[in-house]
Amino acid sequence: MTDRPARTEEEIESRKKVVSLAQDMLGGKLPFLEGANPLYGLSIKVGGVEVSDPDFMVFTGIASDSDHLPLEKQRQYWQPEALKRLEPEIKQKKKRHAWLARLHVKI
Repeated sequence: MTDRPARTEEEIESRKKVVSLAQDMLGGKLPFLEGANPLYGLSIKVGGVEVSDPDFMVFTGIASDSDHLPLEKQRQYWQPEALKRLEPEIKQKKKRHAWLARLHVKI
């Protein structure tokens, strides 16, 4: 992200949300699987972020890598058998995503 100041209220609020989501994910309060997609969506609203920004690219990758998996709020709509079948993959991806984010994000 560039060091330019936020230019609009939307940019200010989006930056606050980015910081909050990133802190929650890096602090273990929010799984990366749950936070990556909203963070990716905010990347176009914060202003001053290049498409190739490495701090956002890792979350773009996480969102893409897990877009076929249900989020917690979606699980109620899934068949129990499908959830049971996907559970090993979900657990594996949660671990991998946490490792990748901590490896690539500068805090």
